[in-house]
Amino acid sequence: MGTFHRKSKTGTRIVQILIFACLILFGLGGSSVQNRIEAKAAGKAGPGYSDGTLRNRVSGIFIVPELSFDATDEQWYQALKNMKDIGIDTVIVQYSYRTGSHGSQAYFPYEQQDTQAGTADAERKRSVIPSVLTAADRLNMKVFAGLQISENEWFDKDMFKDDGWLREQSRLSLSLARSLWDQYGSRYGKVLTGWYLPFEFESAEEYYPYYQQIAEQYYAPLTAGLKKDNSCGKLDVMVSPLMFRNSDMTAWQDGVKAILAGSQIDIIAPQDGIGYGTQTHGSVGPWIQATRQAVDEVNQNWGRKVKMWVNCENYAREQSGGIPESLAGKMPMSINKFIESMEVAAPYADKLITFSIHRWDTVLESSLAEVNKSYYEAYKEYYTNGTKPVGLAGGYYVDICPAQDGTLTVNEYAKAGLTDGSAREEGKWEEYRGIRSEGRKPFTMEIRFDDPVRISRISSNYYAESKAHIMLPEKVRYEYISQMSYVNFYTDTFTQQEGVSKSEAAPAEPVAADGIRITVFPGGSWTFLDDIRVE
Repeated sequence: MGTFHRKSKTGTRIVQILIFACLILFGLGGSSVQNRIEAKAAGKAGPGYSDGTLRNRVSGIFIVPELSFDATDEQWYQALKNMKDIGIDTVIVQYSYRTGSHGSQAYFPYEQQDTQAGTADAERKRSVIPSVLTAADRLNMKVFAGLQISENEWFDKDMFKDDGWLREQSRLSLSLARSLWDQYGSRYGKVLTGWYLPFEFESAEEYYPYYQQIAEQYYAPLTAGLKKDNSCGKLDVMVSPLMFRNSDMTAWQDGVKAILAGSQIDIIAPQDGIGYGTQTHGSVGPWIQATRQAVDEVNQNWGRKVKMWVNCENYAREQSGGIPESLAGKMPMSINKFIESMEVAAPYADKLITFSIHRWDTVLESSLAEVNKSYYEAYKEYYTNGTKPVGLAGGYYVDICPAQDGTLTVNEYAKAGLTDGSAREEGKWEEYRGIRSEGRKPFTMEIRFDDPVRISRISSNYYAESKAHIMLPEKVRYEYISQMSYVNFYTDTFTQQEGVSKSEAAPAEPVAADGIRITVFPGGSWTFLDDIRVE
């Protein structure tokens, strides 16, 4: 998943307007498969769902502890509450302990010493698991605690080929689970409902000769120990393997069956690979279906009751060129693309989950709130009402910068709120975002798409109230981005008037674009604008 490094394989009254300007400024504001497909199709939309009653929604989300160790208990509570508001009932902490050639670090009070024990960061990192459990307990959410991971050894050094190393990881993970359950089982037994095994087997050819070995030396002894007695709570055990579209599908199915039949894994949640780039929407459906068929065969022939969840990635590993370096690799996948991922996966899944919270969260200190807010709001609208974003730009982050040397005053959520779709409702002036440009210097608003799209029209909306010094732009220039070049196709000029003006521009014919840029030449100190829509 995203954190792993792989070798082979991202009103119109003046007073109201003036008050709102201040708020903006200060930031206040098989047959079995076919039966399952048919059953899913009968599901109905609406919040407050349980598995099987609502199609195309995620209800579980991963947490990467290394990315969020600075969060307070209250921040964790608010972050998970926001997730619960969009239907998340399960959180999966990706790992509780990291080991290997890069050192070791625990994310709860563990008897093993950390590489940098005694440092402030090491101690804060040890608070992640208890903080998540406390917040989940308050919210009546479920937690799967990830066990041990050694990324470099598994993914780069191919240590899954070594029997002795696999057995050692099995023993270490079992000891880790016992320590976790000993500390938290009695208090959080209703919350801590599963173990997650972060060592991910894959469909890549290099794994084919080792599926049986991995099952026998790692998964089998570990899951047997986890289920043997109450020392580990006898919780459900989950894995989330990765599939490559160019792999051998039959070999993959054989590997899935070998691992599930040879262990006591309860849940397999294949990654869809859309974010990481190992699959496309056109390729992943047959792979998910093939995995479902393998799971069903194991359940039928070996008397198992393995569930299949699907892990729909919500990040975009490969961002278009031009994304600011501070954001590259941290931005969420476009909401329309993510919805398509869920639509592909839902017919075969018992539950949809996603990786990870850090692309949706707006609370944790490590999160990019200005990037994530629009995405979160767009998904919340889809979750609640089944409404997809209007246009191709829905939910995207907008990079707002001076076009020349100058200073902009921008509320942090303006960069997200410009693509939330609110301008489709007449009279919602309070949704307009204020941007103040010193010296009335021009500024740009740029959106970079996950993948090239064909665009036929761009529109943006502006609001003017001259008595509050909020003016329409003098002009707005529209460009589309193609292979790192900006292509100018229209400049709109404005007649000064009060109220709302909608600006639209269309290239002579639809064009393939990696993104769009709108340059605004302000008519006053403040420019109030809202939704940028791309069709």
